[in-house]
Amino acid sequence: MSALSRRTLLRGALGGATVALGLPFLEAFVGRGARAAESVHPLRFGTWSWGCGVNPARWVPQRTGVGVDFPVELQALVPWKDRLTVLSGFDARLDGQPNFPHHSGVAALRAGIAPEADLRIP
Repeated sequence: MSALSRRTLLRGALGGATVALGLPFLEAFVGRGARAAESVHPLRFGTWSWGCGVNPARWVPQRTGVGVDFPVELQALVPWKDRLTVLSGFDARLDGQPNFPHHSGVAALRAGIAPEADLRIP
């Protein structure tokens, strides 16, 4: 992949969608030495949240650690179980703030605090 200047990338940006399309190409800005020194795949962190909750019996493993048992809703992830960590038991306390169905929990889990009354989810 040829190197791109930041100016070239931003000059063609017509809005957020264009920048989002350009993001996968940002690795072109990394020098060759940095790529050569990279010996392992980068770590990734992903989260899922359900505004109305989940059925714990179908989602939360009964046994944790190396011999984790993947419940029915996680069965599709079994091929990658050695590379995954399942986090559960989070509770988004609202601290007296109003509850916005489907949004309060996501905002609290991502930000670490209860959302304010002027909650705006992009």
